Amino acid sequence: AVMALLDAIFYVVTGGIAWAALPHDFPPHKTVYGLFARLWLPVDVASASVCRVFDLDRATVDPPARLV
Repeated sequence: AVMALLDAIFYVVTGGIAWAALPHDFPPHKTVYGLFARLWLPVDVASASVCRVFDLDRATVDPPARLV
């Protein structure tokens, strides 16, 4: 079940589609987005804050190890 959620997240992110356009082969889009928001958004906000404080280019900063 977790792999299906992660596959759906990667499908949306790499495909650049809207969450609601997620194919029905995946879990419901609200469930998938809920997991994405809980795992990735706080990290992205934190990395954006760190980059702003230290005047770093976010594109050159490695993602946190917990996402790997």
